[in-house]
Amino acid sequence: MFLVAPPLCAAIVCTNEAVGILLGPKWHEAVPIIQCLIPAGILQVAYLSAGWINFAGGRADRQLWWSVLSLPVVVGGFVIGLNWGPIGVAASYSISNAVLLLPLFAYAIRDTAITPQLMLLSVAPAAANSAIVLALGYWVRSTAHVFHLSDGLLLVAVGLLTLLTMALFSPLIFGLHNLFKIASRVKGRLSAVKQPV
Repeated sequence: MFLVAPPLCAAIVCTNEAVGILLGPKWHEAVPIIQCLIPAGILQVAYLSAGWINFAGGRADRQLWWSVLSLPVVVGGFVIGLNWGPIGVAASYSISNAVLLLPLFAYAIRDTAITPQLMLLSVAPAAANSAIVLALGYWVRSTAHVFHLSDGLLLVAVGLLTLLTMALFSPLIFGLHNLFKIASRVKGRLSAVKQPV
């Protein structure tokens, strides 16, 4: 979740600019659809975690039953969203994912050693990081005209802010000791690659 949610929050902020640069002005109408789908992308990563809990506990049957039970909610959301066209369908997917998230985790952790408090503690740093990325990203976007930032520079600025906040939050997620171990291993592998054979 930590590696996906903050960059996707940055993508929400800069969807208009990214679509303009990557796809061109003819794709401008896709911007609200993409912005409506990004929250579903973030939530789908959380859904994967619930699947891991089920599979690790030898309870693939729970995953199957959850799929059967959640399908009417998602399809019903699509049917309701049709009233507002493609944007409504995209928004309904994110909304149905959000509505189903807490029941999914309540079902996944039932009869396990995982508590709701532990689940919240594991998600809190990524959620806080994502909120900061959104706040800083919208601040940069709202002040871009003051600094005369082009669309490309706005993307770079929001991207760098996202990387910076992720770097600052990474010790909370992975632990400082583990980060040093990872850095040491990467350094060892890079030095092994540089030495001639």
